[in-house]
Amino acid sequence: MNWSQLKWRNVIIWPDNDEPGFKAADIIKDKLNKTNDHIGFVSIVDPNKLMFNGSVHKDLLPAKWDLADRLPKGMTITNVKDVIANVRAAHLD
Repeated sequence: MNWSQLKWRNVIIWPDNDEPGFKAADIIKDKLNKTNDHIGFVSIVDPNKLMFNGSVHKDLLPAKWDLADRLPKGMTITNVKDVIANVRAAHLD
């Protein structure tokens, strides 16, 4: 896989909520940081600790859930955007 087009980009990885998803996210992050001499930040969302509406929501997402799935009850697209914004803000601090 050619990761060079992401060299100057800030990348947020939202893995599937299972062990293979977590492992894949770590591999991608390592490849971006090591192989590509990545300039931007690379961060991984923890699907079991989502920060939105000013608080941390633990274990909200069911096992094996990913962004292509329907949002669980109690979570909106605005919450998803908030999670991403909070991950981005954590890197800028």
